[in-house]
Amino acid sequence: IWDPEVRGVSVFAATQIGKTLMLIGSILWCAENAPAPGMVVVPDRDAAIELRDRIYAHALATVKRGRVSRITVPPKRLWNTRYIDVGLLGVYLAWSGSQQRLRGRPCRYVWLSEIDVYSKGKKKAGDPIAAAQQRTKAFFRSFHWHESSPSPEPSAIADLEAEASARFRWQCQCPKCGKWQELRFFPHAGGEYAGRGGICGIKEESGEYLHAEDARAGAHYVCLNGCKIGNELKQRMLERG
Repeated sequence: IWDPEVRGVSVFAATQIGKTLMLIGSILWCAENAPAPGMVVVPDRDAAIELRDRIYAHALATVKRGRVSRITVPPKRLWNTRYIDVGLLGVYLAWSGSQQRLRGRPCRYVWLSEIDVYSKGKKKAGDPIAAAQQRTKAFFRSFHWHESSPSPEPSAIADLEAEASARFRWQCQCPKCGKWQELRFFPHAGGEYAGRGGICGIKEESGEYLHAEDARAGAHYVCLNGCKIGNELKQRMLERG
């Protein structure tokens, strides 16, 4: 985000791994370090309200640390669904089902969340992704943030990640054998690393997923060398990536 040569980031990832938290962190970083008009786009109005409340909660936690900060939070009675006010950075709230929200607001930053579940129009003018991206045309150093869990094809986030990014992958070091490897969800289906490099213990031999309680009890990560990594080592493995 701080690199002036980067014009956009596309996060193509699974659910419940911190994508929204990373988006919130990027908004608050901009509020602190490079405030300018912004817009955040989510699938619907309910998601907008939920994200607004989360952003304010994290902003309040930042303010309560007592250090000097540009970040401020308005009284709760002033919270609304038009924009998020965190000091010198004002972020318009928009969602894919309301085209009016996506027009007429020049912004330097645009954050688009869960783009694969946006309601899409038939024409370019009705495409919420294209409409949001048009908002930054007036700024020389604009920044676009796209994130989503992929949907079945066609997937907008998969296209963005494949065509317009450097395609970085998170590499982790096995806490047991030390081997560096890409962090994956599904183990390799074949080849040298078949059955390794992913989460195991969540399926029966038939390939059917286990009941949630059984899966939680037996789930573990298997590194490319076959090391079994339990939950007690998960945080250490991720943080050293």
